[in-house]
Amino acid sequence: MPGLVVALSIAAIARAASTDLEQAEEAYQRTDYKATLNTLLSVSPKNAAVYALIGKAYYMDGQYKNSTSCLEKAVVEDPRNSRYYDWLGRAFGRRAEESSFLTALPYANKTRDSFEKAVALDPANLEALGDLFEYYLKGARHRRRRGR
Repeated sequence: MPGLVVALSIAAIARAASTDLEQAEEAYQRTDYKATLNTLLSVSPKNAAVYALIGKAYYMDGQYKNSTSCLEKAVVEDPRNSRYYDWLGRAFGRRAEESSFLTALPYANKTRDSFEKAVALDPANLEALGDLFEYYLKGARHRRRRGR
């Protein structure tokens, strides 16, 4: 009997987290990133989908450090998800753009690595392919301007 109580408790928690995730996804689609964050930050335990949506909401809200932190957790939880790596690359890219000269290069490398991983995991992921292609184009333009 105690096993049944534990199983029912776990099922209830999972159902509540699923409802919170659905509400947060709706808020995200409405571009209400604050509501998305308010809904999901209290969810416990968090899974890869929750971490990813929190990371995306932080990204859209301009909080790139928080975004990378959550997206890194998402890829740890689900290391085969190409979309999570693509978003992680985007977040690291923004951190590189906003960083000083000294800290930009490590973020740029993480950006490239994340995009490459996203494409390796799913070569049909058109968003990841586009992001990786854009990354390479920006690098080529930057090298041309510097005379290399």
